[in-house]
Amino acid sequence: MMNTKKYLLPFAIGCVCANFLFPSCSGSRQNASRQTDSLRLDTVCRLNENGEGPACSLSCSYVFFRPSAADDTLAHWLNGRLRKAGFGEQYEGLAPADFVKKLAANYLSDYREDVEALYREDMARGTAPKDLPMWYNYEFDFQTQLLPGKGTIWNFSVLSFAYTGGAHPMTYRQCMNIDTENGHIYSKEEVFDLNHESDICRLILKELIAEANRRLETDTITSAEGLQENGMLLNDGGLFVPDNFFLKEDHVTFVFNRYDIAPYSAGDFLLDVTNEELTPYLKSLN
Repeated sequence: MMNTKKYLLPFAIGCVCANFLFPSCSGSRQNASRQTDSLRLDTVCRLNENGEGPACSLSCSYVFFRPSAADDTLAHWLNGRLRKAGFGEQYEGLAPADFVKKLAANYLSDYREDVEALYREDMARGTAPKDLPMWYNYEFDFQTQLLPGKGTIWNFSVLSFAYTGGAHPMTYRQCMNIDTENGHIYSKEEVFDLNHESDICRLILKELIAEANRRLETDTITSAEGLQENGMLLNDGGLFVPDNFFLKEDHVTFVFNRYDIAPYSAGDFLLDVTNEELTPYLKSLN
């Protein structure tokens, strides 16, 4: 989960922002009795009053359960549970449009707090715009998905992109599996028998080898050592059952973010293992 300020700070004078909030054109999805809807917000905050100079851009695509009626309190509660788990407690009780607006306001406020004073000092010293450091420019992007999973479980994910200076941006995918009947979000300890983690990792390794061969257009990788030699597995690391996974009808998708098991350059990995293979190591979900 990305760090945010606990309280909403007011916009400072001199921050020029443009906001666009509109419903998604993708329509809604239906699975059993649940439908989803979505909103997107794009905003740019510039430190200079004339609309030029360093800026922070932020985009948020938010998918949520659409209430079936005005009194559908379960949908509101489920949405709040997911917002709390994915973004923080301060967003739990908000309506969807208010959530994306507050999320943007908090991040843009943090941006000003990080760089505005330094930028003003540079301007007072007469620093030319071309000589300003590139890290005065921030970029954030939040993409959520909400898709049917196993039985009454739905899969919610938050893919966060953040560039705040440095060699490269950071991306992170957080995954949740929520039971739409009772609002329970399953942890890996509740789903998998971790006494057999090595057996589960053996199945994950098989899929990781297949994925590495596919990406590198080869069939020569056959072991963990081969993955390491090709930059697809950290030399000092090993496989593990990740906190991020999706429970599907016939398989589990294990999600490994950048740096979890491989160098940044390898990207992230979404590896599917069938329920048939996992059956000996799965707990009964209550």
